[in-house]
Amino acid sequence: MLFVTITAGIFFITVPLRFSFTKPEVSQNILGLPFSFLKTFDSPFNQSPSLHIAFAFIILVSV
Repeated sequence: MLFVTITAGIFFITVPLRFSFTKPEVSQNILGLPFSFLKTFDSPFNQSPSLHIAFAFIILVSV
């Protein structure tokens, strides 16, 4: 797990990946606030490598 964490950290810093879909506009006031909150904190860069997937794979294989 330490090897995967260090390797993922190196890739995260050296090769930042960018992947994003265009987000639709929300016209309702009720949904506007939650979506504006997500838009603020959901960055379209450095979305890989995914450590939770790597950890799940390691745990699945080791069981």
